This record gives sequence, C-alpha cells and structure tokens, in this order.
Amino acid sequence: MRNIFFLFLGSLLLVVDVFGVDVSVMEGDSVTLKPDTAILEDDSAQWFFDGKIIAQKKANELFSTTNLADEKFKDCLNLDKPVGSLNITNIRTDHNGTYRLFSSNAGTSKIFNVSVRDEITTVSVKKGEFVTLRTGLFEMQGHDLILWKFGDQLIAEINKETNQNSLYDTRDKRFKGRLQLIEKSGSLTISDSETTDSGDYHLYMNNSTYTVQRNISVTVSGESGDKEVEVSVMEGDSVTLKSDAAEEPRDGDIRWKFNNSIIVKINTTQHVIYTSEGTGRFRDRLKLDNQTGSLTITNIRRTTDSGDYELKIMNTEKDIIKKFSVNVRGKMTTVSVKEGESITLDTGLIGAKGYDLIMWKFKDHRIAKLNKGTVESSTHDTSDERFKGRLKLGQTTVSLIISNSRITDSGDYHLIMISSSHTVQRTINVTVSELSKPSEPLVSSDWTTATIVLLVFLILILILILIFVRIKCQKKVSRPNRCFYQSICLMRQQTLFRK
Repeated sequence: MRNIFFLFLGSLLLVVDVFGVDVSVMEGDSVTLKPDTAILEDDSAQWFFDGKIIAQKKANELFSTTNLADEKFKDCLNLDKPVGSLNITNIRTDHNGTYRLFSSNAGTSKIFNVSVRDEITTVSVKKGEFVTLRTGLFEMQGHDLILWKFGDQLIAEINKETNQNSLYDTRDKRFKGRLQLIEKSGSLTISDSETTDSGDYHLYMNNSTYTVQRNISVTVSGESGDKEVEVSVMEGDSVTLKSDAAEEPRDGDIRWKFNNSIIVKINTTQHVIYTSEGTGRFRDRLKLDNQTGSLTITNIRRTTDSGDYELKIMNTEKDIIKKFSVNVRGKMTTVSVKEGESITLDTGLIGAKGYDLIMWKFKDHRIAKLNKGTVESSTHDTSDERFKGRLKLGQTTVSLIISNSRITDSGDYHLIMISSSHTVQRTINVTVSELSKPSEPLVSSDWTTATIVLLVFLILILILILIFVRIKCQKKVSRPNRCFYQSICLMRQQTLFRK
C-alpha cells in the first residue's frame, strides 16, 4: 500500500513539475542524473523511465535494478547507492525520454528530459589542420565545470566558481601553445595538428543536476591537409561541408565559393549574406551554420551542383582555406519490390572509406550502424520488432539488406554518413507490393464438371432431335412421290382403255 501511495503521489507531482531538467548528450556518453538531496537510509525511492520503474529503494535497503530495468538498459545502469544518483553508461538513442526520481523524503519528485544525439565521437584530420573537439553546447549556461584531458593528463579547464579558464600542456610539451578554449561553448581547438596529437581525449562536464562524460578518439594522419576533400554523393542527397572552425569570433569574413564564384558569406557581425549566384543556382537549398561556418546543400543536383567548393576563413594571423570537390551521381530515392524479395539499399561506397560513422534509420528508429572508431557493426530492430532478424549490413559496401521483405517494410529509410570533413544524408522510399495472385475461376471445379455433363447431355438431345426431324422430313417427301407415280399409272390405264 505504501508503494502504491508513493506512485500516486509521484504521478501527482509529475503533473505539477512538467518541465524538469533538459539534458542533451551524444551517443556513447556516460551521464549521471543527480537528486536535489541525498536519499536517506530510511527513505523509499524509485527511478522511472517513461513511466516504468527501472530502479527502486525500499526503506532501510539499498537501490536495486534487479528484474526492473528494461532490456534496453542491460549492463548500462549504475546507481550511487548512498546518494541515489542514476548513472547511464554508453547511452544510446533508444535511451531518449523522461527520467523521474521520486523520493519519500519530503515527497520530492525530480524530472530529467534526456535527449541523445547521433554524432561521431571520432575525429580524423590531416597533419596541419585544425582539430575542434566539441562539447555540443552553444553556451556554458548550466555547467559549473568543464575539464578536457588527453589520456590521463588535464589539458584544459573552465571553472565558473573560480571564474578561471586554464590551459595546461602535457608532461612532454607536445601541444606547445597550440591549444585554445572556446569560452562560450567550452569546446577545445588544437591548431596546426601533429601526428603526435592522435589519441583519446576525455571531456567532463558537471553541474548541480547532472554530469556528462565523453571520450573522443582523434587520428591525425601524416599527409598534408592542403589537398582538396573528395565528396561523392547521389542526386537528392543533403551534404554538409564542414569548416572545422572554432566558434570563436573572427577578425574577418567566412566565404564559400562554388567554381570561383562567392555563393554565401558571414561577416564579422555574424550576418549571413547569400549572393545572387547562391540564390539563383541553389534556390533556397543552401544553409550556412553561423556558429561553425559549415555549409549544407539540400536536395543536391547532378547537373548544377557538381564542382569545386572552397571555404575561406579570414583572420589576422592566418587565413584558413579548405577545398572540396563534389561529384553528384545518379539518384536512388525509390525502391520497389514484390513481397518476399530481398531489398538492398545502397550507400554507393566500396567499403566505409572516408567515413567514421554510417547509420541507417527506418523512419525515426535507428536499425543499423557502423562505427569505425569502435570497430562496431550492428543492427537493431524497431520497437514493434517488424524486422525480426531480417537485417544485414553488406561487408564491403555497408549497404542495408532486408531479406524476405514484407508489406510492413514499406516506408522511408534514412542513411547518414559522417566524416570529420563532411556529412551525407539520404532518404530512400521503399514500396513492398503484394505478389499477384492467379485469377480464381468464376465457379468451383464441382460446378465446372456439372456444367460439362449438362452440355454433353444437351448436345446429345439436340442430335436426337435432329435425327428425328430428318426422319420425319424423309417420310413427308416419300408420300408425295408415291402419289405422283400412282397418278402416272392411272393415266396410262385410262389411255389404254380408250383405245
């Protein structure tokens, strides 16, 4: 009865506290959701996810998740048992939702609205390029402490309590003044990257309500970063050409050129300006991120959009120039098959070369993923289990294969391919139609047999009637003939008698 009372009271409090704390994280992060006050030993408490209990504590007992947590939380839920904080490790997109802690201590209830984004936690650049490690924040609001580590060594810190921003080099002095903290967002930039900058970077963000930890793997190749980036897409795709620029204010403009003509720029006041070339050729299909300078082209076209794109970021010390060669091939936006046939949705790739993360989604559900950073290849069913083991990723092309297709497989499939230099998004509409059935006879086989017998019988009757009619006709004909001969004989007799 006591637990039922707590559930009722918790539901009532949920109506009052409808907004809660918004928590935005990236897939793969670890997040800790904190109570406002510690859960005391004699308190009862429950953690809910979308209305279902995933952990609970009875009075004078410890927190437990046994037989409570959904299968999706297997091996990724931990509890700070003395305090009552909930820790979710390696968080995934299916962990999106509302988390609520209810405690009998003063009848408190706390809500967390957790949003998990599909973003890469690996960065690949060429020697000499900028490396920007992003927090995912547009501003520091709500975070008291941000720490960046390289391996186990602290290299950057933003502390709001002490109002200090600090940079530290490693023991071997590998960064040599090349680190920069973006105060507004907490992101970390490494300029003039070296191959020795490769490795694991750890982000720690903490405030009074939650903590986020993230690992980012950086690879700096020995090749020069001056050569242009080759981008191959299909007609109808959306492609984002990334600037790799920090969010820090610049001394000059950011300019994008297409085949040597300026199409869009951002001036020092963050005002986005589209030129006549940009508005005429691309017709509302350009989007410029005024935070990063990255350019997105939606519904890309083969005849008009293939060519050379150049980004120029103007600064007093050194201009940054990045070049892209974009090749647009034939489109693949619809696939039609018959029920039972296999469906192959093509990436257009030979291997995952150049991409750190490739994902397939059915509507809003992620159903397949290849992560080069973790060397992880996996498929996932939807919540209604419509695919049931029928999904497979192609080994060389990373295409999505759906075997034994069903009518319920019809719909929009979304492909997302992410690299450090660009992102490609594609939507493919799949239609699975029913197999054509052989036309059914108008009547059953029993009726067909009876009809044939009846027809044969009628034909026989008709033949008999014809025979009967023929005989009757022959009789009618024979009688006049007989009368005719008798008349002839009678006439001869009369003639003889007269003589």
